[in-house]
Amino acid sequence: FGIDALVDVDGPRNRHELYGWLFLPAVLAAIGSARWQRILGAQPFRLLGRWSFSLYLLHPVVIELMTRMELPMPSTMTGVSCVAASIAVAAAAHTLVEHPGRQLGYRLTNRTGRGRAT
Repeated sequence: FGIDALVDVDGPRNRHELYGWLFLPAVLAAIGSARWQRILGAQPFRLLGRWSFSLYLLHPVVIELMTRMELPMPSTMTGVSCVAASIAVAAAAHTLVEHPGRQLGYRLTNRTGRGRAT
């Protein structure tokens, strides 16, 4: 019996929504807690926040590739490996694509005069 028994696992969106609602009390508790603000403001979490968009976009690809590789390891280690590989790919994508693209966008916006206050 797992949490998947509570939702229609054929609709992956439903599962993500359920996990989000279950995690919401922890988020709300963290907002008002100085201790949680210090913990979540630590450098590793700040880096994950910086890489979060790349992680969001690329983690399904990493998971799919790793499951197709059929690595000879327990499923728990496969899961840990997927998380680690997803974070590494997201960091690389942020550094090589997302950040330079954002900087280029800022330069182009400032060059055309759209970014300036009038």
